Amino acid sequence: MSGRNTKKNKNRKKTTESATGEGGGGAVERKFLRLVKREIESGREDVTKNTYGEAGLEEYLVASQFVNLKGDIYDECARKYYYKSSEMGNPIGQFSMAVLYLQGTLSHPINNILGVELMLKSSKAGCGLALFSEGMWVLEGKYGKQKDPVKANKMFHKALKDPVLSQLKQNKSPHVGCLISLAHMRLSGLGCSKSYSAALKHFKAVEEIEPGKINVMVIKRLEFLEAVSGVELQREADFRNRRLKEMLKSIQFQSLGDWILLYQHCGFELSVE
Repeated sequence: MSGRNTKKNKNRKKTTESATGEGGGGAVERKFLRLVKREIESGREDVTKNTYGEAGLEEYLVASQFVNLKGDIYDECARKYYYKSSEMGNPIGQFSMAVLYLQGTLSHPINNILGVELMLKSSKAGCGLALFSEGMWVLEGKYGKQKDPVKANKMFHKALKDPVLSQLKQNKSPHVGCLISLAHMRLSGLGCSKSYSAALKHFKAVEEIEPGKINVMVIKRLEFLEAVSGVELQREADFRNRRLKEMLKSIQFQSLGDWILLYQHCGFELSVE
């Protein structure tokens, strides 16, 4: 029995040395570094590189590789590389470290002060993931933030402009969460004007990303409300009226037939009768 335990401890020690580089090993770490460099050189990480820059990108990607492995030693390696990325000023590295501090993931000690500080840095740098997180804090009044639906709405829209959030598959969940938050705000008029058509647009965008996420009856009901809503009809009427006024600026003397065609083009029914 003693011999088996000794063998297990030796194997565990070998794994530790292989991952961290102790004893001249570090095979796993070197493997991930080579892999990540190839990924960057091949252009597969161009979206992230072009959005946030190269500083700290390699370190962030290496950390992401370690996250996929189970074991305390791999968690330690992931934390080390996320920290390096964050210290180098990479916005998504800062976001990742903020999550470690706030949620205690990868066995990291919780520190809300440092977590909030890093999240705000990442958000200020334009990281969509951080903007969505901070937007939720502002919407719900968490982490010392005052409730401000208008500000939260703006932050959600700004988050959607980040290609790392909107284009990368691994960020599908926060991308969908951002769109659903905006849809609910449009339905209730929280922090913005109430609009069934805008809410419908957000829900349909969610369906394109994750089919089946939104109940079909919700989509149908919103389509019905959009069709019968006086507010939506008034918006359409105002739009057509503005369009007509712009066209009238360049028109002076026209025949009755020309006027009929003009009004029909702008969506108004008009005939000689």
